Formats: sequence, C-alpha cells, structure tokens
Amino acid sequence: MEHRNIHPVSDYIEKFKDFQSKELSSNQNEKNRFPKFHNSLTPLVLWNFFLIEYEIVNKRKFVISYESKAFVFTVMYYFLQSSKFYNSPLFYPVPNCEISLKKGLLIVGGVGVGKTSIMKTIVSLISKCSLNHDQQPVRMHNTVDIVEEFESCTNSSRIDVSRKYSKSFRVFDDVKNEREASNYGKVDLFKDILYKRCENQNFRTVILCNYESEFNGDMYQAIEGFARYGHRNYDRLFQAFNFIELKGKSNRK
Repeated sequence: MEHRNIHPVSDYIEKFKDFQSKELSSNQNEKNRFPKFHNSLTPLVLWNFFLIEYEIVNKRKFVISYESKAFVFTVMYYFLQSSKFYNSPLFYPVPNCEISLKKGLLIVGGVGVGKTSIMKTIVSLISKCSLNHDQQPVRMHNTVDIVEEFESCTNSSRIDVSRKYSKSFRVFDDVKNEREASNYGKVDLFKDILYKRCENQNFRTVILCNYESEFNGDMYQAIEGFARYGHRNYDRLFQAFNFIELKGKSNRK
C-alpha cells in the first residue's frame, strides 16, 4: 500500500511546534492527565499517520480487515476523547456496566490478531503527536517484564516497582500471562498494581490480554480469568473499564 500525499509525523510536529509551546504554557495548571492533541489531528489524519507508523514500528505493513480497522478507530476515538467512540462495534456488553470515555480499556482477543502491534503503534504516535506528552506520557509495558524487573530489585527497592506502575497513564500487555514474582517470597505483583490503579481513577489504564487457553474465543471466560487477582479487583473491573473484544484470524505465520 502506497501512502501518497501524506505528510510524515515529523512534519506535523514541526508545523505545530510553536503552537504546542504556547498552548501548553496557557494550560500548564490543568490537571487533565489525558493526552491532548491539536484540532488538526482529525481521525482521518491520524489513520494515515497510523498506517505509516505501523510499518516503522513493526517492520511490516498493516493488514487491513473489518476487525482490525474497527479496533484502530475505536482506540483512536478513545484517545481523541471523541463521542464516536461509543459507536464502536467491538464493545462486549456487560449487564449494568456503562460504556464511558472516563473509564479505561480492557481489550481481549486471540493470539496474533494484532492487539499488541496496533497498540504499540498508537502509543508511538501519541509520543510524537500529543501536545502534553512530556507532562502526561502514555507508556506501554509487558507484565512479564514488570515481574522480571521486580525480581531483579534489591529488597529495599521492591516497593518502588509497584509504586511506579501504579501511577501515570499506562498500557499493560499480556496481562494474566505473568507468573508470580519471586523475590524473598512469592507475590502476585500485578494484583497489587491493578488494585491501586482501579482505586485511583486519575490514572487511566489500558489492559491487553488473550482468551483463556482452554476457552478460546470465550469473552465471558476471559473476564472471569481476572478472578485470579482477587474478588476486590474483579468487582472493580466493571467500574474501571470498557470491555472490547477483538476477533479475527491470527496474522502470525
């Protein structure tokens, strides 16, 4: 796919560099922890940037299907805080669970459908296009890596790991696939992180996870799998997250 007449992201940043500086200066006292974008960054512009950035980040072209494009636009509308987010066909209906732009995202899908590669690309775009990225960055982590970081800590600095990942806007990938951390005893590290993040709604959270291995394609069982983090965390999921299901075939060869 050729991307004709599309300016690279770097051109966008250069064009609005002065504007960004002025706008941030005028809004420096705001406590909004969500990314901010210039009005010129429309969904169509962001989609064009996404196609380019995807190839840069993942070293391959984006495979467009109904599901994958719907997922990209769902996440884009979320970060743009657009009301079109509510029209996404990917929401998983949960009784008495309100869809809201003020909640985080809990995204479930099969292995290889593109959850991680798409989210990596969008996080990369945010780092380049957000007007307040330096003040309110969006960071993405794999929970397996967080456990390894915790295990490599000295006894006195272990609490710092939990505290760090309990703050700021963060995307957590491969959730439920991490093992218990072992560092002078066993601890379910993400259980503590998830509890703190659900308690503090000032910091938005995006979770990516697969279906349960024995219940492939079963969204209900995927959500039930969060019971491993305790009943308090499980109950808070429905207050803290919108549930999104990404179906489709695996793109892995």
